[in-house]
Amino acid sequence: MPKYFLVDCPVYGTLGSETVMESEVAASPVKSLHYALDLVPGSEIFQGARCYLTSKKLAETLQATGLSGAQFASALVTASPILLELHPDARVGEYRWLKVTGALKADDFSLDKYSRLVVSDAALTVLRQANMEGCEIFDYEAAPTPEEQMARLFGEPEEQNRKH
Repeated sequence: MPKYFLVDCPVYGTLGSETVMESEVAASPVKSLHYALDLVPGSEIFQGARCYLTSKKLAETLQATGLSGAQFASALVTASPILLELHPDARVGEYRWLKVTGALKADDFSLDKYSRLVVSDAALTVLRQANMEGCEIFDYEAAPTPEEQMARLFGEPEEQNRKH
């Protein structure tokens, strides 16, 4: 029986103005992805609002493995004005949109009810061959809730969070 892990990927930007959503609803699926980088990625896998991206090299490696629940598509990835101000000579690398299509705890790649990335031990083994700087990995069965993750990030004691 495979073991599953929550992979909390870093965020390096936002959905760009050329992103096309399926509908006007905020939680609508993305049809065409434009990711505007505010920071130079330090990891070969990162996230935006309900979207995941990988380096071209990592996408090719993952595709070659035959792992389930992942498809790759092109994405428009650009430098935002923030990135250009911080790093005027910044070069945007080649990235692929990781479209997670798998069923939770059945496929190698899936999303939980909070749209967080869940991977099998086999998928994690491949991901760990890439640069995962800034990624946090949790055993899925013991993974923190989004509220617990926020409390940890902002230094609020969990007890205070539960009172709100």
